[in-house]
Amino acid sequence: MDDLGQLLAGARRAVFFGGAGISTESGIPDFRSAGGLYTTAHDLPYPAEYMLSHECFVETPALFMDFYRQYLVHPQARPNRAHRALAELERRGNLAAVVTQNIDGLHQDAGSRRVIELHGSVHRNHCLGCGRHYGLDAIMQAPGSPPAPPVEP
Repeated sequence: MDDLGQLLAGARRAVFFGGAGISTESGIPDFRSAGGLYTTAHDLPYPAEYMLSHECFVETPALFMDFYRQYLVHPQARPNRAHRALAELERRGNLAAVVTQNIDGLHQDAGSRRVIELHGSVHRNHCLGCGRHYGLDAIMQAPGSPPAPPVEP
């Protein structure tokens, strides 16, 4: 981390591209490591890859939402040293943006302002039927699951 900080300290327009590995120190499991979701979630009725799929969301929204709430939402997680270092580099003007595959919002919690979330965020959900937006609290407190989205012919 110190080497990365020194390298980026002299940069003018660097962009950080990261994924699940940056949030493991915050207690969020990644997907493919020995302790990752794909190898440890054995109580699932289908493989985790399917549970994460659009197909699962459309065919069995209740199953998808149960998986989403149990395995993808980590309200106890807090930004770690890496998240904070990236936010500081942005504040100093050495980092132009963070591009992340993560959906946890920890970069923003650490203070990063220019974050591009390739897979969205658990903090911003919207209904595919009516387009209404919902925060994470609404998703976590809602009984059951939302109705299945309309299937396009």
